[in-house]
Amino acid sequence: MDAAWKTVLLNQFHDIIPGSSIRQVYERTEKEYAEVLETARTGMLEAAGKLFRRNEECAVLVNTLSCEWSGAVELPEGWNGALDAGGKVLPAQRHEGRTWVPVRIAGNSFLTLRRGTETAVTETDTEKLVLENERVRYELDEKKRLIRAFDKELGREMLASPGNVLMLYNDRPVSWDAWDIDLYYRREELSAAECVRAGTVKHGEVFDSADLVFRTGGSEITQQIRLARGSKRLDFVSHVDWHEHRKMLRVSFPTAVQTDRASFDIQYGHIERPTHDNTSWDMAKFETCGQRYADLSGGGFGAALLNDCKYGYHVRNSTLDLALLRAPQYPDRFADQGEHIFTYSFLPHGGRLAESAVMQEAAVLNREPVLIPGFEANDAAMPCRLDSDGISLEVVKRAEKDDSLILRLVEFRGQYSSGTLRFDPKPVKVCETDLMEWNDTKSLNLTGNTAELELKPFEIRTLRVDFSRS
Repeated sequence: MDAAWKTVLLNQFHDIIPGSSIRQVYERTEKEYAEVLETARTGMLEAAGKLFRRNEECAVLVNTLSCEWSGAVELPEGWNGALDAGGKVLPAQRHEGRTWVPVRIAGNSFLTLRRGTETAVTETDTEKLVLENERVRYELDEKKRLIRAFDKELGREMLASPGNVLMLYNDRPVSWDAWDIDLYYRREELSAAECVRAGTVKHGEVFDSADLVFRTGGSEITQQIRLARGSKRLDFVSHVDWHEHRKMLRVSFPTAVQTDRASFDIQYGHIERPTHDNTSWDMAKFETCGQRYADLSGGGFGAALLNDCKYGYHVRNSTLDLALLRAPQYPDRFADQGEHIFTYSFLPHGGRLAESAVMQEAAVLNREPVLIPGFEANDAAMPCRLDSDGISLEVVKRAEKDDSLILRLVEFRGQYSSGTLRFDPKPVKVCETDLMEWNDTKSLNLTGNTAELELKPFEIRTLRVDFSRS
């Protein structure tokens, strides 16, 4: 695992990540990542064999987030339904030959599903272009643009004009093809992607969906739009066959939110940028990095554009715009050609960013639970669990110099937050240490097997946990 981790770190080099290396680098990188993933898969199965009990009629879901994971999961092949840990039959939907069920998994915990005997319900064609549940209503027009996003809880229309507009631009920076995006690309708009094939919305027990196929230039974009029961998040699951040269594909959502600041996710926090071009400094910030989301909030409500692997946002006035694909010719003339799979999501919400569920929804989109078939969790538990609305348990790992456990806790809302850290079993000692794990400081007071935490805005705190009885 140590060797695999160091291989990951090597491939986080600053030219490898953004796609600005030569072709031979990526041929090696893809091979090394495949080896790392196989090592991780083998390690997970070995760990499952030690943690869980074998049962071919069960499957364990592992939520490594410290917040609750809620959504649809795909059951193992051959399953037609499932029961939860309490024996309750879960609603099941047959979709594209696979069975899906809705689950809620508490943070830092396991959930056992048992194979059900009831047959999953097949989707029904609504013959409409409407995706709707008790919280929100989305409508598409004849061009398959998103023309309405009505938040039923807020009683508000969240779009000012059609959204999910896929636009192709000329992308010819003055220099450094794969490194730079120049401001003037906004004037080099070529054409919007045209929908060439579409079905009407299919309604299911777990989610509604609509299949769309767009074409632009020499490329084809296949999308499945999904709205889960009980969720406001509209997912655009995208599969692109990309064959462009010096072009850029972007998607935009003109919102109804009025504000002069936008918020962008960064590691362990978020940063604000202006939504206007009032000064040359503001104009220079035309493209902003956002790790998992960009958000506009104002007037008591807001809208966010989430992503699972696309990080370049252009947010001006009330429009959320995300870069999806580029096609540089230097230093690799085959850069990004071929198949791409990614998801982005539109999410309306009430209140300011810090008051909303945007951050948790972005985390849920980016980290699905791990499904391990053939096991049941029984009494297995994580060594620690966090209960908090503003603190996240980001890292659980073995210490670098001994067998103690290292925890990294982060306040992510930008405000004073409290939480309760629960251990299983009760540790002998819990103390604070630094990021390098060199200097231990004060010990935490434990009440039974719990510790109460208070973190300042965006504070990062590292704990060393010793379970040893020797």
